[in-house]
Amino acid sequence: MRPMVIRCQKGYRRNVPNSKGKQETVRKLGTLQAYNRAIQSINSLQMQLNDGEFSTPVKKARDSLSCSSFTPECEENLKPKLGMTFEGLEAVEKFYKDYAHESGFGVRVGQQKKLENEVVRTKRYMCNREGFKSEKGKEIDDPSKKRRKNTATRCGCDAHIFVKLCGNDTYKIESWVEHHNHGLVSPDKRHLIRSNRQVSERAKNALYTCHKASIGTCQAYRLLQVSGDGIDKVGCIKMDLQNYYRDLRYKIRDADAQMFVAQLDRKQEVNSDFFYDFEVSADGNLMYVFWADATSRKNYKHFGRVVSFDSTYTTNQYGMIFAPFTGVNHHLQSVFFGAAFLLNEKEESYVCCERPLLCSKHYTRRGNKDSDF
Repeated sequence: MRPMVIRCQKGYRRNVPNSKGKQETVRKLGTLQAYNRAIQSINSLQMQLNDGEFSTPVKKARDSLSCSSFTPECEENLKPKLGMTFEGLEAVEKFYKDYAHESGFGVRVGQQKKLENEVVRTKRYMCNREGFKSEKGKEIDDPSKKRRKNTATRCGCDAHIFVKLCGNDTYKIESWVEHHNHGLVSPDKRHLIRSNRQVSERAKNALYTCHKASIGTCQAYRLLQVSGDGIDKVGCIKMDLQNYYRDLRYKIRDADAQMFVAQLDRKQEVNSDFFYDFEVSADGNLMYVFWADATSRKNYKHFGRVVSFDSTYTTNQYGMIFAPFTGVNHHLQSVFFGAAFLLNEKEESYVCCERPLLCSKHYTRRGNKDSDF
């Protein structure tokens, strides 16, 4: 078979078989032609640049977004109107927040003026992007210290309502600015606005129930999402739930020991065989607490000849030592006799902790089977 000669470029010749290489020849020819066209285009552009026909592109000036005016769209009955009256400031705040939620912006509480009898005379509720951030907060005292990066959200928006006392705990809208100078939040993200978020009673109860079952706050929030219709129905974000639990623990920080002892007392009311003992120092601090339920007392009655006492567990939150009392039954299985919390590892703490078991062992040797602890 005689090969076919193809002229691709000047001075370039290539032999391709007629039968097997036709498709490959056509493909390579197309590639070479495209390459030649690209080279011609680049040369043409270079000539035009040399002649001064092109210059650096200039961006056209546009109006800034902050200079635009945005009017919220919502139902007419939700919009404030001049002269509207409300019974108390709580009603004013709730009304304006409901309007802001439907419109797509957050609310901040502004300045207020009071009368001599501490009654609020005037108050202002505004868009959360009102004003500008002060330059004082941008100053860096220590450059080596890391600072959180905060996005500037204020842009001088003037949307607000201004209420004034006009009677006995009755307030009237004196002024109202409807237009905003920034874009509004889309409906699918309005539940993330800070003023629209709050920890509902349902979320509080779910958090309390989960913590009773040793389920963390993050998993409790996930449970709220799954049990509801989605994240927008929870009413808050995960950080709000974590902050609520932090504040709750801060409030009960001085009564947590009393709450623990009260819980043990309620267990004893439900079951008279439940036993607990505790001791408080002169300063009001809990020195130790010991407890054992009915099953633990029965285990000690039958298998209390050998008791294992381990005080190597230390709790993270309060620094108290967790000391369980364990033993072995007739099946060589571990059984639980009781447990205690110790303030420290001093001798007097161990004596107070082991006192209930020592008394129980003494009564058992005497033959009093009704008294175990």
